[in-house]
Amino acid sequence: MKYWLVLLLILGGCAGERVKDLGDGMHSVTACSDDRITNSQVAATRAADSYCEKSGKEAVVDTFDDQACPKAQMSTTRVVFACR
Repeated sequence: MKYWLVLLLILGGCAGERVKDLGDGMHSVTACSDDRITNSQVAATRAADSYCEKSGKEAVVDTFDDQACPKAQMSTTRVVFACR
C-alpha cells in the first residue's frame, strides 16, 4: 500500500515540483516530503520563490493545501501563489 501511495503522489504532481499557471497571475506548485508537513511547505515555498525569481519578482503565497499520510510517513503541500 505504501508504494502505491508514493507512486500516486509522484504521478499527482510531486515529481520535479512543476509550477502550474492558474490564470489571473496565480500559480500553483505541489511538493512532497517524507517527513512532516512543515518540510513539504518549505519545499513548495522554495519552488514558488525560485519560479518568481526568474522574472525578478517574489512569491506571495495565497494558500497552503496540506495533506498528511502518517501510514506512509509522507506529506504533500500545494501552494497557490502570485509573483509580485
